[in-house]
Amino acid sequence: MSRSFLTEKVVKAMVNEDNIDDASDPEEDDNVVTYDSDTEYHREIESDSSSRSSSRDQQHASTSNIAVIARSGREYTTAPPRQVRRIFQKFITPEIVNTIVHHTNEEASIRNLKLTNTEELYAFIGILILMGANNDSELPIDDLWGKVLGKNIYTATMSRIRFGELLSLIGFDDKQTRTERRKQDKFCPIREVFYKIDELKGRATRRVTECKSVVRRLVKPLEGTGRNVTTDRYYTSIELAEELYNDDKLTLVGTLKSNRKHIPEELKKTQGRELYSSRFLFTDPKTGKAPVTLVSYITRLKPNKNLLLLSTQHNDRKVDESTEKKKTDVNLYYN
Repeated sequence: MSRSFLTEKVVKAMVNEDNIDDASDPEEDDNVVTYDSDTEYHREIESDSSSRSSSRDQQHASTSNIAVIARSGREYTTAPPRQVRRIFQKFITPEIVNTIVHHTNEEASIRNLKLTNTEELYAFIGILILMGANNDSELPIDDLWGKVLGKNIYTATMSRIRFGELLSLIGFDDKQTRTERRKQDKFCPIREVFYKIDELKGRATRRVTECKSVVRRLVKPLEGTGRNVTTDRYYTSIELAEELYNDDKLTLVGTLKSNRKHIPEELKKTQGRELYSSRFLFTDPKTGKAPVTLVSYITRLKPNKNLLLLSTQHNDRKVDESTEKKKTDVNLYYN
């Protein structure tokens, strides 16, 4: 059985010309070559490539994007695709996205607006991530989609009006039952999705060594830059802070779980302490270890509750005395 493919001449014409005459029958067009086998087709590409310039760059440019079109209309290219690792979906799983889509559509139905889907939601999240990475989050939406200051990546993804709609519709719980649930749980608007993410983090970080490997892998591009890494209590450990400081030349600021190794019992005690008071502990320089600063901050009384923090960026007892809560510099930086 013979198959018809467009010649490279036609492919170039399709790329370089705005309009080409497609009225002729492809089966009778001189620009279409019919091959009886894959072997003959590959030989044609090889001979055609060898007849062109001997320059390697020119050969690559002329063959890497050759389009091959099957009778069904399916297009192929001789260049291998770029592989994309979907790391994002390891943290925000399809199950979580479906939950957000469901609750967002509940609100959209009430307000008689267009429903969303997983594809659009991923695009919406992508825009939010780009806005944060580009420091665009504080700019007016009209400017980001405007003709003067607008960016193509935003306008090409979705319209300004649709982005604004999703921003107002996005939901993580059932708003119809929120009022009643909020009487017992102030965190209820995000509780359902938070638990799903929390469960993922718990499964992925059951051991401190696993936590360290996750963080070390993520910050590898930053090694030696002197930057700071901020982690929550599921990932923060003294061992990680010391490794980042000594091996990667990075500082660490994060909250700590009270059961982490190397945390003194003195730091965990809360009885008899005043609300919003802080206790500090510092690594003894004589030990030669990384300069770790530990903080215990009382956040609540009756029952007393404290917040544990770690920092290799701070090495003092500075506290913001100008406010009632008197938060430490470590706490303020983490927030």
